Amino acid sequence: MEKIYQHASKTVVYLGDKSADSELAAEYLENHMWRVRGAIADFMNQRRVAEDAAEMMQICIKTLGVSQEKLFEGFDQYAVQKALMNLLSRPWFRRIWVIQEFVVSPTVDMYCGKTKCEWGSFAMMFYHSFKEAKVNWDHIVSPKERIYFFRGLTQIMQMHELRNKFHDKDDDNQKSNLIWLLSRCRTAEATMPVDRIFALLNLSSDLHNLKPDYLKPKADVYRELAEVALKNGDSITIIISEAALTNRTDPSLPSWVPDWSEAPVRINLSQILIASKTIKFFDADGSRSGIQRTPRPIPRIEGNVLFIKGVIVQTIAIVGPNRSALGTNMDEAPNLTNLITILSYIQMFLEMEIEYPTGEDKSTVAGVVLEADQLKGPRDLASFWENTHSRDLFIEPELSSLGPDAGPISEAMRLRRLEDPQGYANMCRAVAGRRFAITDQAYIGLVPDMAADGDKICILQGFNVPFVLKKMGEHYKLIGDAYIHGIMLGEAFLRDSALKESMVEIAIC
Repeated sequence: MEKIYQHASKTVVYLGDKSADSELAAEYLENHMWRVRGAIADFMNQRRVAEDAAEMMQICIKTLGVSQEKLFEGFDQYAVQKALMNLLSRPWFRRIWVIQEFVVSPTVDMYCGKTKCEWGSFAMMFYHSFKEAKVNWDHIVSPKERIYFFRGLTQIMQMHELRNKFHDKDDDNQKSNLIWLLSRCRTAEATMPVDRIFALLNLSSDLHNLKPDYLKPKADVYRELAEVALKNGDSITIIISEAALTNRTDPSLPSWVPDWSEAPVRINLSQILIASKTIKFFDADGSRSGIQRTPRPIPRIEGNVLFIKGVIVQTIAIVGPNRSALGTNMDEAPNLTNLITILSYIQMFLEMEIEYPTGEDKSTVAGVVLEADQLKGPRDLASFWENTHSRDLFIEPELSSLGPDAGPISEAMRLRRLEDPQGYANMCRAVAGRRFAITDQAYIGLVPDMAADGDKICILQGFNVPFVLKKMGEHYKLIGDAYIHGIMLGEAFLRDSALKESMVEIAIC
């Protein structure tokens, strides 16, 4: 199929029959593209300076977002936003097999009914124009519609990026690492779980010895991929981190093997930029800052068991409940429920008459934990939508779902969102799929929502964040990554210089 698409004179994408507002969406997309072209012409006529074509394009697109009035000039803003939301919510934008056809084909025409859609405007609008004009989608996207809209939006962004890379003749590596592709396309849908991998093989630069075999069960295909990737030199940190992002509903898979058929339920703590001024990412094992210089971990696999060096540093003593809080509905607003429950436990922590083990003020600690110490602001424009929505997680709890019983908490959260929108977004992203925990050494943090009292906090060699492990006989089950305030920057090894010598081989099943 890669060769067919690559050598086709044109690929026609059909999004489905027209709807009541699909023609409005198409009209606005075309209008936006023409306005971008006009801005580029003005830019060149004025002989303005830009480092490269990409920077010039960004500058021109941003000029359209000076105000929402200008951006939607001649259109009904609400109707256009609703039409774009409906268009991006169509199933085509979420399917795994369409990625190859869109990325590889030299020429793509996209139709909705008989109307041609200018797909080149999607990424530019959401990367730059809508962001610059501070276009709000809260009143457009209902909680039930949100998942389809943001998944469609995320996927078209990723396909644009992959397409540009694939057709860049100056790029010596036009294809991408398979594990990276799987991570980026993790929310795409497939009828068969094995197609999550098979649909991306031709876009990958490695693992070509992995052949599609539809007679193999999902567990065998996913496990084989993980083992081959590790043997081919892929970082074990990526494999384990991806495995830690879901709640593992399939018992046939070892806990260290990513279940690519499940969408992430929480952010990857190892990849976030932190607020600390000293280093860019967390450094739990101390290897980044030189506290503990350790070689790259070399895992060993026997059957379904992964052996890797690590040290258990603490045990979870108390973990918050995973149930609806007063005035909320777990089904309608899971993250909102998480947040309110965590806030109640934070209040309990603040009322405890104990000092925090690090000597820090407890109120300061609580504030850092609630945001998982995330940097204030996205890294760059290109990462804005992905960074904000973290691969489609509902990072902004549905405040409209709050019932009358919620009381003062409702107003307090609305006020926080208004006064510190980035801090509020960080907080909502941090608590997604997590619960509050206190360890046996009186440290606090956020742990995966499947964690339980008695689970272990472990630092694995070569990993920049700690993980929660559950004891299973002589082995351990990987539960997920954790934010435990006071051990995220290698402090455990600074406090106990002998700790690095205590690392042993841990068996994860």
